[in-house]
Amino acid sequence: MIWRMIDDLKVGTEAMRAAGPLWLPMEPRETPEGYAIRIQRSFLFGGFKDTIIRIVSKPFSRPVTIRGSELPEKCFTIIDNADEEGTDLSPFARDCFEELVSRGRVNILVDHTFVQEGATKADAPNDRAYFVRVTQPSLLGVKRVNGKLTEVRIAEEAVVSDGEWGEALEKRVLVYRSTEWIRYRVDADADVEIARGVNRLGEVPLVEVIADECPPLLDLAWMNCAHWQSYSDQRYILRVARCAILVAVGFDEGDMEGFAIGPTQMLETTNPSAKLTYTEHSGQAIGAGRDDLKDLEDRMETLGLQPLVRWSSNSTAAGKTIDEGRQSTEVQAWITLLEKGLDQAFALAAKWNGETLGEDTRVEIHKNFSASTTGTTEAETLLKYRMAGEIDRSTLYAELQRRGFLDDAVDVEAVTANLEQEGPNGLDESEDVRSKLDSRTLPSARR
Repeated sequence: MIWRMIDDLKVGTEAMRAAGPLWLPMEPRETPEGYAIRIQRSFLFGGFKDTIIRIVSKPFSRPVTIRGSELPEKCFTIIDNADEEGTDLSPFARDCFEELVSRGRVNILVDHTFVQEGATKADAPNDRAYFVRVTQPSLLGVKRVNGKLTEVRIAEEAVVSDGEWGEALEKRVLVYRSTEWIRYRVDADADVEIARGVNRLGEVPLVEVIADECPPLLDLAWMNCAHWQSYSDQRYILRVARCAILVAVGFDEGDMEGFAIGPTQMLETTNPSAKLTYTEHSGQAIGAGRDDLKDLEDRMETLGLQPLVRWSSNSTAAGKTIDEGRQSTEVQAWITLLEKGLDQAFALAAKWNGETLGEDTRVEIHKNFSASTTGTTEAETLLKYRMAGEIDRSTLYAELQRRGFLDDAVDVEAVTANLEQEGPNGLDESEDVRSKLDSRTLPSARR
């Protein structure tokens, strides 16, 4: 159920509506017709989805790089086509990271293009290893002996021909063992074997990247689900409050027969005390509902920022700002886990290909970033510390470059040297800049 909630929240309103009572229960005595109207008036606030996008976008604002020894020829092709479907390494790693953030773990199967047993390299010149992202719901089961993987079962889907022109989605199961692999077609009666082969690698080529046993943003997901329910209630109470109720007092049954509300309608009665009046909702619940929604949104924003922020224990304000980008946040720790997982995947790919991978070869994903915990931008704050004399000019430019405000190609030492030649017209000597910065409050810096 947790996987379904995470998937539905990431898809949005359409998926939440399709789930029906699973995430938006019917009220007692609510008719199916009334519920259908209510759910069609409900819209999802994308707190969970937006948080995932914000977290994932930061490390992949720059391409994934390979450091160390040059990759062997067949491993090098993975950079441009990681999954045999034309996806290069950066978007493949991004999808893996999104899965890691969403569910707490991701699995990478290092598979190999199918080669008939006994075939030579001349028979299959393009055979090579490639990566397959395996989501946690698709990992049907694993077997281990003394902690080592001996078997995995993975759910797959394939588009196959159906008739002369049609296509159909076929469900399959891939079983990988240390000595063989078998692929089954899932039928109603029993699974049917459709292919098998020898596992020349001699081990199960699955890399497991685990950040947590449960999704790290699960509390945020449940809170977003609560917001979906509260928003539905709010839309309903607004509808009720906007429609005044007509109250008839002192009329006989016969008086009301055939009566319809409208500007050209008239109602007659012999009772002089009879009256028609409208009663309206007091509206107090509307404010309470709005406050509940705002409170949930604020709490979701706080939960969504926590993985990105870590306060340093450095005693100076300037040190706190600089260290905040350097020290490991939860997100940066997750990135490190994925880097190590991709390192293992490349090592398995090289083994599949019969190639040698350099021991110093490492996958690097951008992780020198942080979330600002104040209303000012990091660049603005660093400039304030420079003007206050808390940091020197070289440190300022190095920190701006590390945070992406200056291009990596910029030679910081050369920039500093050029500014020294400018003399009094340099940035820190500019009266215009100094007056603008001094007009703002310097957060906790040395006075």
